[in-house]
Amino acid sequence: MEFVRAGRTYLGSFLAVPGGGGRAGAVAVLVTDVTRRRREKLRARRVQEFTAALSQAASVAEVVEAVRDGAGAAAEAALAAVALMDESGRQIRFAPTGQEPPARWKAVGRDAVHPIAATFRDEEPRFFPDIRPLVDDYPEVAEAVRRSPHRSWAMVPLHGRGTAAGVLIFGYADAQEFEPAHRTFLVTLAGLAGQALARAQLYEREHATAVRLQRSLLPSRLPHVPGAELAAVYLAGDSVGVGGDFYDVFPVDGAAGREWVLVVGDVAGRGVDAASVTGLARHTLRITAALAEPATALRQLHARLRNDPDVDRFLSVVCLRLRLRDGGADLELASGGHPPALVRRADGRVEVINLPGVLLGAFPEVRLGHRSVALAAGDTVLLYTDGVIEARGPGGLFGEERLVALLRGAPDGEPRRLVELVRDGVAAYQLGPVADDIAILALRVGG
Repeated sequence: MEFVRAGRTYLGSFLAVPGGGGRAGAVAVLVTDVTRRRREKLRARRVQEFTAALSQAASVAEVVEAVRDGAGAAAEAALAAVALMDESGRQIRFAPTGQEPPARWKAVGRDAVHPIAATFRDEEPRFFPDIRPLVDDYPEVAEAVRRSPHRSWAMVPLHGRGTAAGVLIFGYADAQEFEPAHRTFLVTLAGLAGQALARAQLYEREHATAVRLQRSLLPSRLPHVPGAELAAVYLAGDSVGVGGDFYDVFPVDGAAGREWVLVVGDVAGRGVDAASVTGLARHTLRITAALAEPATALRQLHARLRNDPDVDRFLSVVCLRLRLRDGGADLELASGGHPPALVRRADGRVEVINLPGVLLGAFPEVRLGHRSVALAAGDTVLLYTDGVIEARGPGGLFGEERLVALLRGAPDGEPRRLVELVRDGVAAYQLGPVADDIAILALRVGG
């Protein structure tokens, strides 16, 4: 039997003491103080939970959240907060109570007479069993420390890749002695958090670089198409590395602005190789599709991919030529293994334009789907990559049916509203962050 008295945990055991005649003559009660044992067991479980949370943290924000929720519990501290050096390298930002969102974090200069800044500069932990030395040595924080409910403080550098990236701060409601074993334990927790922080910062830098490179492969702005409206969105997936989704819109030379080419494609894989094939596909189609019908242009791109020994990627792509006329437009579409185009009519009906075909560059021979479609005034055509219909949610894949229903329920076919409706609909349906890149392009014919 376990029981607690005055903050201590005890284990009571009952033993029979033999007496005369084979009967128990008495009962012995053995009481053992197991406070330390239970505390160590609880601490081990909390450290395990903290480590698991850090292993799942991909972003800096997720690391900060894991520290806030897990490090304090493992250290039996009332507060655990992270202070991080900002991108300028001149200020250290931190959450005063550990609960504030980044927008409300405070900042201190790297060279300030402040315990957090000093811990960062010296890369040595600081322990304050009593607040008096903290108040005396750092007058800048004296008022805040006196108002705080915490009686002891510890500040430990967060080391990830050699140098400190921040400081892990612990606050205790009760006075702490900070004995050597306790100090070592806090440094260990900071080491775990520092490694996770370094991974998250590297991930965010690589992801930001990938997004910048990806956007350089897209049009900086959509052109003005007389007699039509255009809109597009691109959403980078959560994976590191440049994705292969792209779109493009350009005029047909010599058509006096009455003929245009729209392209949406998706190169397999991620990384520099995918980016190079994306650039090759986009620039090849800018030349071929401006001179030839979409199906011919895609066959020429397929030949280019197959004949280049340095290219080992394939892609899906849909290419359409738009011919504007009075009261509407005519579309000539061709597709190589790409999701169906959708046409939302002015009255709200949605048509699925299935164009069976195979991926470009995947096989020696290419089979393309092609079709002509007439658009009336107010009709909108929507092109997209498979990140839309393959987004996973509680009901499985987002799928074509949900996408059609989304367009059918839209108040009108205004391109900006439609692409944002699809983007937001996928984001709301998907479990977790966006996994795959998404490109969406819409065009509505005017009156």
